[in-house]
Amino acid sequence: MGSSQPPGPALVAAAAADADPVTLLVTAWLSARRSENTRTAYARDIGITPQQRPGRAPSWLTWCQQHKVHPVTGVTALHVAQYARQLDAAGLSPASAARKLAAISSWYAWLARRAHITASPPPASPGPAPARTPRPAPPSPRARPSRSSTRPTPRPAPSAPAPQP
Repeated sequence: MGSSQPPGPALVAAAAADADPVTLLVTAWLSARRSENTRTAYARDIGITPQQRPGRAPSWLTWCQQHKVHPVTGVTALHVAQYARQLDAAGLSPASAARKLAAISSWYAWLARRAHITASPPPASPGPAPARTPRPAPPSPRARPSRSSTRPTPRPAPSAPAPQP
């Protein structure tokens, strides 16, 4: 099996001859993704295939359309930040929001590498960090380190006696 896999059925349908230029750009970008699961998820996140749960948060292309922003030539880092806030407000898990923002970041990086845009608008960070695991509580003030874990305090060297004449 070679490194290029054929696009999945959803992407083939999206790449129909009558597709708009933005959909064709998204489809071309997705064709470079190796994992079918990644292609499918990113196609939903960007918005060229239907979402599994419509209503939680719009796809990127839908959001751009609602805000009257051209998804290729009109997007700024501010737009991406506003979209990230909307994903958070919609109650998406941090992992889902991060994946959606990673899709957007990857697409714009691809567009910039191919000179469709001059620079990628999304910020370097693809969005909110995944939920952190809580840190263990600090030791209580009563807890004392064991002798084996403490270093001995160095003692000053004895001073040499003054030379005799």
